[in-house]
Amino acid sequence: FVDINPKGRNLMGVQFVLWSGGFWLKNNGSNFYISLKSVKPTSGKGEGYGTKICKWLLDEISEREKDAERSLMHRFSIAKELTEQCKNEGELGLIGILVWLRFMACRQLCWNKNYNVKPREISAAQDKFTDLLERLYTEQQDDREILRLILATVGRGGQGDVGQRIRDEILILQRNNHCKNGMMEEWHQKLHNNSSPDDVIICQALLDYAKSNFDINVYWRTLNSNGLTNAYLQAMTAPLFQNLNSMPKLKKDLFMI
Repeated sequence: FVDINPKGRNLMGVQFVLWSGGFWLKNNGSNFYISLKSVKPTSGKGEGYGTKICKWLLDEISEREKDAERSLMHRFSIAKELTEQCKNEGELGLIGILVWLRFMACRQLCWNKNYNVKPREISAAQDKFTDLLERLYTEQQDDREILRLILATVGRGGQGDVGQRIRDEILILQRNNHCKNGMMEEWHQKLHNNSSPDDVIICQALLDYAKSNFDINVYWRTLNSNGLTNAYLQAMTAPLFQNLNSMPKLKKDLFMI
């Protein structure tokens, strides 16, 4: 009895002969041969394998992008659903998910489109998706590298106040410093309605701005070096028009949180 696990070795086939009753058995003088190449399925689900794609999945991603672009909560929920559906497709299915989410992470796909969602709802959707990816990581060892790359596009997520905390702490800053307008109010509204990884960059830019004794060039340098331009920020669903007049009053609190 021979147990062969060809998965992950990219084998084309196996040649063999048989030993029976003291004699070698061959296939008309030649070795027996079993091809290990994938046979193109006849069902629509497997269509596209001949060209190294999982076509049904790509069609589904394209069809559901209109819903996914409403918010990151929608995108992560749809990604979890599609990943569950394609987990038996092997690496081709996971590669499709990876490419889709990589476009998202590079801001080539819309993160929010006129939809208000609480930060904790986004982080909860992230948490459920990363839980699934973690489980697949333990179950599908040959696909671990692809799963690791998918995880890098998503962020860890979390339950409870994990996603809500940054928005609540901005409220504390505003309350303590009587700053109910301007940049901090705009940012608070963005955090309240469509938080995203951009907020980490915005936060760092504000900290760098305060540390530099409010040098506006330092603020924009941090934003621009991370891909955030003035035009991009003003085009968001909850736009930031960069009124920083209230920032000097916040300097003390910014470094106490």
